[in-house]
Amino acid sequence: MGKGVAMIYGLPNRAQFPPLIAAIVLGLLCGMLWDVLRIFRKLQVPSRTRLFFEDVLFFLICSLLSFAVCFAFNYGNVRGYILLAQAFGFFVWYCLPGRLADRTANALQKILRTLFLRPIFFVWRVFYALRRRTHEKRIPKVKKTKKKEKKSKKNHYNSAKKTCK
Repeated sequence: MGKGVAMIYGLPNRAQFPPLIAAIVLGLLCGMLWDVLRIFRKLQVPSRTRLFFEDVLFFLICSLLSFAVCFAFNYGNVRGYILLAQAFGFFVWYCLPGRLADRTANALQKILRTLFLRPIFFVWRVFYALRRRTHEKRIPKVKKTKKKEKKSKKNHYNSAKKTCK
């Protein structure tokens, strides 16, 4: 070890700097991946099972990447400062560019609603109104038949009384 090099956790400071930077970059990448998932979730609401598998896949990918960074830069030793640096990188992304991604997702959601869903709902309302009008025309016929059924039931009841006497 050279003169003036401080030792932390058994490694010189110069040896801890590359894994620290790599962990911060990995945290930023995990934040980007999280925003991609968040945008897809805003565009199409997933079911509970799909949401579960997406979350498990996200954490599996991030944990494997974390292990790869520890293996490549720190000889497989998982150190606390590496995990903290990853969390720091994730939250830096989440708080700064992540807000922009959230606004972008909201804008995409509004655009998709206006371009695709509003015309579909308009056609549905028109179809429902036409169906309702045709159904209203049939209603008086149904009422007349009910009146006839009531009269026939009365006649049947009266005829049954006459036969029973």
